[in-house]
Amino acid sequence: MGENGRVAIRALMVVGVLLVPGVASAQWYAGLYMGGHTTRPADVRVQGDGYDLTFPTVDFRAESLTSPQYYGWRLPISQPDSTSG
Repeated sequence: MGENGRVAIRALMVVGVLLVPGVASAQWYAGLYMGGHTTRPADVRVQGDGYDLTFPTVDFRAESLTSPQYYGWRLPISQPDSTSG
């Protein structure tokens, strides 16, 4: 990279630093989720030493709404710890 390239990179870095706000804050949000799932029939292939079996169109049993439930929550809190400027 030549001298012109290095100067251009330094100029972009300076512009980038100047465009960053002096004070920043973050958003608060909360999320709750719970869910179930469904599965589609699929072919199941089992391979081993000397065998290669395929079970076509295997149905899967979904028990996502039986105990224990699939659920969760998020509460991200981000507070600015310092200011610059």
